[in-house]
Amino acid sequence: ETQWVHMTLALIAAILIQVGTNLVNDACDFERGADTEKRIGPMRVTQAGIFSSRTVHRTGIACFALALICCAPAFLQRGWRLVLVVTSSCAAGYAYTG
Repeated sequence: ETQWVHMTLALIAAILIQVGTNLVNDACDFERGADTEKRIGPMRVTQAGIFSSRTVHRTGIACFALALICCAPAFLQRGWRLVLVVTSSCAAGYAYTG
């Protein structure tokens, strides 16, 4: 039987991991000096001065945490292997920048 709740939460978790990766990347690029006013591309909130790099970085980490929380019901049903997959995905998203 299809577990629609788990599927929906997994989709939300995947989106949160992507958003978290982008936010951490934005903050780290800014801190390293990779994002300057000469950067070509879409506006980045840290580079534009809308949010501090610390706020953007923490928000990215919060997205990873929320992704893990979204998967908690599936973790309880499917076990440690799924925990490992989702945790590894969050870690890879965080490590992407650095």
